[in-house]
Amino acid sequence: MAVIQRRILPIGNIRIAVVLAAFIVNLQVCLASESAEKLYSAILSEEGYDKRIRPTEKTNGTLTVYLGLAISQLIDIDETNQVMTSSVALKQRWNDYRLRWNPDEHEGIDKLNVPIQMLWRPDITLYNTADGNYDVLVNNWAVVTYDGTIQWSPPAVYNSVCRIESKDFPFDEQRCTMKFGSWTYDAKYLDLESMYPHIDQADYWENGEWEIVETPIQRNVIQYDCCPQQYVDITFTFVLHRNPLFYVITLVVPCLLISFSTLLVFYLPTDAQERITLSISILIAVVVFLLLIPALLPPTSDGVPLMGRYILFTFGMSTVSILGTILVIHVHYRTADTHIMPNWMRTTFLIYLPRIMRLERPSSKQDYAEYLKSKRQAKLRKGYCPSSQLWTNFNNGKISHTKKLSKQAARFMIEAVSPSLLEEIEGRERGEDEEYPLQHYAQVFTEAQLQAMDSINFIVTHLKHEDEEEQISDDWKFVALVMDRMLLWLFFIINVIVTFMTFYAPTVFWEDPNEHVRPIIQRPIVLETTEYKGMFS
Repeated sequence: MAVIQRRILPIGNIRIAVVLAAFIVNLQVCLASESAEKLYSAILSEEGYDKRIRPTEKTNGTLTVYLGLAISQLIDIDETNQVMTSSVALKQRWNDYRLRWNPDEHEGIDKLNVPIQMLWRPDITLYNTADGNYDVLVNNWAVVTYDGTIQWSPPAVYNSVCRIESKDFPFDEQRCTMKFGSWTYDAKYLDLESMYPHIDQADYWENGEWEIVETPIQRNVIQYDCCPQQYVDITFTFVLHRNPLFYVITLVVPCLLISFSTLLVFYLPTDAQERITLSISILIAVVVFLLLIPALLPPTSDGVPLMGRYILFTFGMSTVSILGTILVIHVHYRTADTHIMPNWMRTTFLIYLPRIMRLERPSSKQDYAEYLKSKRQAKLRKGYCPSSQLWTNFNNGKISHTKKLSKQAARFMIEAVSPSLLEEIEGRERGEDEEYPLQHYAQVFTEAQLQAMDSINFIVTHLKHEDEEEQISDDWKFVALVMDRMLLWLFFIINVIVTFMTFYAPTVFWEDPNEHVRPIIQRPIVLETTEYKGMFS
């Protein structure tokens, strides 16, 4: 039995110690609760505290309320409706002289958590609200310290009006403001001051589309036309830069590709049937992208968005490319029977522009030699047979001819007759009249030979006429090719210049890195983390 008693006594002592400790803790809690209850009764009694009265010691005294804004999330910016939705905590601090006590008289209690419905609070409202909720909807508790200072930080989700500047979309900078002030008290009775130099972002969750680059705060004293009193407000401004990666992939890059696709129209062969089809397809694609812009931006007339301007430019270039393609095809199919090439066009498109654009016809050297030969022959034709000295027709045993047709015979003689035979003919014909008997030429040509020569002359003339027409058609085709290459380079240069000027215009690309004062954000420090994974299984 003695052994059993020795084992039981230590266990009983432990139980007694645990019970005594719990009793002491409960006693302290009860004492503390009694002290807090007495403090509540002392400072918040119905006889001594009226929450309807502004807490100033003097009747006309000015109460200063300090405002601060802590943003936790930038939920959305609706560009179409021009509304910013944000989750914030509106921090407020003021002093109520009726809520002061001595901590030594109340068991060292230096602060109390009090429901805000039991206290007087300033009627701070959001002036530029977009949904009608001017005040906070969550009436959480306030912290009251022994010197009468009240700190209240109600969380709220505000929909505030934000004027959207769409000029540089999607590389834009927006300035959204939240204007807070008293709805009824003027500056004589209630003054507002900023609690911090910038908006608190310690608990801010980054937004995927917008980056907060600066958060200036401004205090304004305003006098309205309706009233002689002055009113104070605190305006919190969010300077936002858009993260344009999504729009670059889905909007900018396709527009650039469509814009530069217009160059391919002038790179296709001139007689290709797909040229007009490609031009119209590009035009339809531009129209589709042009319809996307109104769905992303507000329908305002203040300015045309950057992407809207660029798509309109692409639309215009596509239209001009269709007109240019039609013109080039029209020139390509010109012939000698329908058009005569002017000298200025021949000089410009067959001589100078091909040299500038490094274009060379495959038979250009051979054509140049033929051109020199034709010039030499033209000089011979011009100085030969001034008085019509050769036949043109054989009729009834006589050869009759005129001045008009003698040049054709001379041309044939120069090109088809040997030089020795030509000299003999020239010697025999000098000094003769316009009509000669056939017997005079019988020593030179027989009747069959004359007929054969006349037939050969017709064939040669016909073949030369076809060659000339083919050469003229080739010249028109080469002019169309030069015009194609000229439009290709022209469109390329214009596209590059306009693209550079359009996308370099937004201020976010060339502004000074120190343009915005970025605050130093102090993130909360995690002191302890406990994981409960597997503890309750």
